[in-house]
Order: sequence, then C-alpha cells, then structure tokens
Amino acid sequence: MLRTTGSLPHWESFEDAVNAINTAVESSMTTEKYTTVAVLAMRWENDDLGLDAITMELLETFRDFYMFQTEHFIIPAGSTREAVEAVQNQLRAFRARYDSPTSLLIIVYEGHSGFYRPSPFTGETLYLLGAMTAGAVKISWDMVCNELLVDGHVVSIMDCCFATAAAISPNPGDIEYLVASAFESQAAARIVRSFTRRLIDLLRSLASPEINLLQLHARLVSQSNKPESLLEYTPVYIAAKNGISASLCPLGAPSARSAPRTSNELSEGKVLISVLLYGKATIPDVNKWERWLSTAIPQQVADVKLEAVFGSNSNLCLITVPITTWSMLQTNKAFSFVAWVESNNILGDILRSQTLAEHHGNVIVLHERLKGQDIPTSGDRA
Repeated sequence: MLRTTGSLPHWESFEDAVNAINTAVESSMTTEKYTTVAVLAMRWENDDLGLDAITMELLETFRDFYMFQTEHFIIPAGSTREAVEAVQNQLRAFRARYDSPTSLLIIVYEGHSGFYRPSPFTGETLYLLGAMTAGAVKISWDMVCNELLVDGHVVSIMDCCFATAAAISPNPGDIEYLVASAFESQAAARIVRSFTRRLIDLLRSLASPEINLLQLHARLVSQSNKPESLLEYTPVYIAAKNGISASLCPLGAPSARSAPRTSNELSEGKVLISVLLYGKATIPDVNKWERWLSTAIPQQVADVKLEAVFGSNSNLCLITVPITTWSMLQTNKAFSFVAWVESNNILGDILRSQTLAEHHGNVIVLHERLKGQDIPTSGDRA
C-alpha cells in the first residue's frame, strides 16, 4: 500500500514496492505482434536543417531491415490553413490505408518545434514549424493527435526540441513516445550528433532486429551517457496509457518474449532509484528484503538489486533497476530517479568480499588452534 506523508510518498512495506517493480518488469517485456506496420515521416517544405537525406535513410531502415510500409510527407509552409488541411488529409488517408486492431502506426516528425501555455490552467502545448524565421507557419501537435484516434497502436518518434511537451499536453488518444530530449532541453542542432542519426545506427547494428521501444530507448540512453557517442542529449521514453510497448520486429518473423536483462553488467544500462518505506529497519529486515527480492524477481528475469538502506524517521532504500523497468515506473511518485549507472554498488561488493575474507581467515585461525588438541566427541565420556 502507498501512503503520502507531507510531500513524500511512502510504501507500507518493502514487499509492496517490489510488487510495483515486478509489474513494471512484466510491462517492459515484448508481448505485441502486428499484422501491419506503417511508418509516416513528416518534415517541412521550408526545412532549414537539411533533413531530407537523414529522413529518407530512416525510412529505408524501416523498409529494408523490418519490411515496414513507409511514406514521406512534406508539410506545405504557405499558410497555417494550408498546412493544417494538408496534414489532416495525409493522416486520414494514412489511417484509412493501414489502421486495424492489429496494426502499428509510427509517426516520425523531424524539424523545429516550440511550446506555449494557452492559459494558466492548462499544460504546455507543442507546436511544429519548419524554420526559425519570423512569420514561419506553425501547426499544433494536438491537431495531429486528433487524427491519430485509431484501432491499432500508435508510436511517435520525434527529433525536435522540447518534444516531451507532446506527451504531457492534454491531447487525446493513446500514443507511445520516443523523443530526442526532455521538455526543458533542445535537440542536437548537428545532424551527425542527432537523435535520428543514433537511432538509425542502432537499428542497423542490432544482432537480432526484434526489440521493443522500451529496450530501444534503454540502449540509446546507455549510448548517450558515453562521451564517444557524441549524442548531446538523453532521449526520453513515455509509455502509452495502456502500458504496452510496441515491438519492432521484421514482418513475418517469429516473435519472442524477451526480458530486459542480458548480463550483470547490462549493455542496456541501469537506473539507481530511491524508495521510502515506513518504520525502522533492522539488519535482519534488510536480509529478509534481499531474499524476498531475489525470489520475487529472479536475476535471470531482470537485474533488480537492493543496493543500500538508510535509516531516518523512515527507511530510504536505494535500488538498481534496468532502464526499461524505470521507464514504466517514472510516473509513479513513490519512486525517485537518482542517477544513470552502469554497475551495482562497488563499495558494497568490496565490503562483502572483505567480510568473506575475514570469515575465511577466522576459520583458518580456529583450525590451527585446534590442531593437536584432543577434542572429545559426542560419544566420549568426560
């Protein structure tokens, strides 16, 4: 059970927190299979970023590596009315061609964007534009979402500034997002360092091309945290309301259920999170929590580990989880992000090793002391 004390949500028990994590692990696994997948990439007629070549390369990747249907649409920039009508007509035609209960529709947007707040009582609204010049035509992302009320699953891939505003604005529909950067951040200005460049490279380098959007995001995040990747901003994943992550699998290939973990040193990366629990923990409590966690979420399913526990008026627990799991937990205020990490608690491993060494040393000393002594057995009389 979850309760809030002041501004800090607390879990009633460690088991409740682990159950929530376990639900996130289950949600992060590949489960969907589609009969039709279609990709629509949109960019502007007055594009001043030179996005034509990289947009076509992304579409070629989806078409040649995954056998998806692909379409490329250039938004006219003559007037707002012209742009809105053209986008509406294109999306309606796209939807009519491909939408079904077993379809996946992927909408890609490349270009400029900004945001505004229509009133003090509403959230931010994202708008799209082709050039950063005075008087450039703008269209609302909410208008795009109004045309994406479909029977199938919808994914939006956005390489533009402030893209998470698309997901947090009060737009209709149920869309899963993979975007270039956080709400407060701009996207990379240079194509060679862009989110789309890294996405293409990753999709083409996968040993097994089947991957869900959560796992794709996890690998992009791991890359972005390495200086050699040249990716200037950390990509962001936002789950659909139904909690399902789209599977990108070559059409016609058998689907496999895959867990978000491959080894202890995750290629997909980890997140260190904090959890608050009521009460004051003892060492036996913590030992019990570790055993319960290993049983509830076996390591071969997901690499979830209790790293540290600190006592105060309540218990602060630090836990590492796969990035895929965190993506499904991030809207739960009872879990707090601490840092992206690539290992477990190194100090904890050192202390455990020292404890084992000391224990082994004590056994050797005791053995030496007992050598040559006549130790009565249980059958001997005193």
